[in-house]
Amino acid sequence: MSAPTAWRQRLITWPVLFLVAPTLTLVFPGLVAGLAVRDAVLGTRWAGVRTALLGLFWVWLQVAGLSCAVSIVAVAWVRGRSGTAFEHDRLYALQDAWVAKMWETTVALYGLDVAFVGPQRRVNGPVVALIRHTSLADAALATMALGIPHGLRPRYVLKRTLLWDPCLDFVGQRLPNAFVMKETGDPAAEVARVASLAENLDPAAVCLIYPEGSRATAARRERAIASLAKRGSDRVAAASALRHLLPPHTGGAVALLQRVPGDVVVISHLGLDGATGLGALSRGILIGGRVRVSMRVWARSELPDDADGLADWVWERWTEMDNWIEAGGPT
Repeated sequence: MSAPTAWRQRLITWPVLFLVAPTLTLVFPGLVAGLAVRDAVLGTRWAGVRTALLGLFWVWLQVAGLSCAVSIVAVAWVRGRSGTAFEHDRLYALQDAWVAKMWETTVALYGLDVAFVGPQRRVNGPVVALIRHTSLADAALATMALGIPHGLRPRYVLKRTLLWDPCLDFVGQRLPNAFVMKETGDPAAEVARVASLAENLDPAAVCLIYPEGSRATAARRERAIASLAKRGSDRVAAASALRHLLPPHTGGAVALLQRVPGDVVVISHLGLDGATGLGALSRGILIGGRVRVSMRVWARSELPDDADGLADWVWERWTEMDNWIEAGGPT
């Protein structure tokens, strides 16, 4: 997104955020009272109240995060260090703190049982990470499982529509991330945008991509299989065998795998399925849930070198992940 377009959008999103935060706070007692009655009648284990608390926390965390980010960028500009490590280091620290607070609050409010199963050794960058997509919590999962514990700085591939999130827009566009269009008439341009994440790599970089591109639903899976069949792809059988995942789009993943010289991390997870928005959360879909996150590290020497071989490798990992989910993940 160009700078003028971004600032025109911020003239909408920033005032809305700073208006919604105090307004929601003022009406919050009445809102919670109404939701408490609704939860008591429906027996949702106070899911509506929990979700309202999470929403209020998120709004004020947005205000705090955006205020801190603007301050960091302003100080960097005054010191003549815009776009340098001085600015990036502080924005990454802010991003980690923001994600950690949001994740910890979500886990506490919904009483989640979370376990991370990962490599016993430290993962050193630069690396590529491939992760399943189920909900907005995926980004937090990657940071909590891989970014913070291993001191890595994520370079995300995200949908461009997420730029309507004020914090993600302002911070995300000042760090090396790729915001792509899901439906486009020029897929090669979007793949090139993803590939640009492999430029100017440092030892802390992790290029993180969601090969499915969207949350898995039965309808999306059927459309993806039909699209493969229409193109005469030999992957129709493999796609039809998937029970929990969407067929992976390999273009962006292969572009990163060809350009990033380090290892590859495959992140599987279960327990967040169906947590697609406030409606699902307010029905109690997450309360007391069991979330399991598994990471497997592949040495770059274990991967093929050619594009076709890498595409096959990604499909093999997605088949394995689907089987892992079907088996209920690690105990």
